[in-house]
Amino acid sequence: MAARFGQGNFTARARVMRDDELGALCQTFNNMADDIALRENERHEFLASVVHDIKTPLVFIGGAVRMLKNKQKDYEKLPLWMDRIISQINRLDALTNDLIDTVQVQTGRLTLDMQEIDLTSLARTIQADQAECLSSHPVCFEGDEECRVLCDARRLERIAVNLISNAVKYSPEHTTILMKVYRHDSYGVLAVKDQGMGIAPEDLKLLFQPFGRLSRSKSGVKGTGLGLFTVKKIVAAHNGRVNVMSEPGAGTTIEILFPLA
Repeated sequence: MAARFGQGNFTARARVMRDDELGALCQTFNNMADDIALRENERHEFLASVVHDIKTPLVFIGGAVRMLKNKQKDYEKLPLWMDRIISQINRLDALTNDLIDTVQVQTGRLTLDMQEIDLTSLARTIQADQAECLSSHPVCFEGDEECRVLCDARRLERIAVNLISNAVKYSPEHTTILMKVYRHDSYGVLAVKDQGMGIAPEDLKLLFQPFGRLSRSKSGVKGTGLGLFTVKKIVAAHNGRVNVMSEPGAGTTIEILFPLA
């Protein structure tokens, strides 16, 4: 049984026939096997989602380039199609960076480019960029006090963009996504709040598991993004914290806390 499981048969389980230490050992093995099988399934789903996220922009870029090649004299539409190609290339670049961070976190090789920044200024710039490119949800910002933190600005920006992306995925169209920056004790806080479906208490623990996704997201929400498992590890490397406040039907707020500089 253990040999079959070790060879990749993740359905193999021990028969629990005794109510003693040996039976308890068999049950412990089965519990471990259930957990490993679940993680393996989640990993496969994650890889399938990555393939989907890579294939979609590649198909679009390929189609756009072929169309431009066949209609070389249609110069009026050239800037439009070039902008769309650039947009898809940026999408691939963001996905690649997310995957690099995920791999570095998983292997313990995360490196940070630490510098002192004004969290309020950076978050306001991110909000303005996202508000300009998002037509489905208004993105608002609150915060006017300078809030200087020591962090890797590039990774902080990707974390913020991914939190906004997640908020959009799990919120009805035209509901507001709110970004806030404020001070709390010795931390600078970046919060992203949505008006979406919320998260059941029993699902909250899934948020920080590698490759974990909520069951409700598997039936329609696409994309890999920078999972909260990776977000938490990156924030922890900054000596920071991640807080999640949510309840079904009342939306979700995610707070990223960085030590003040």
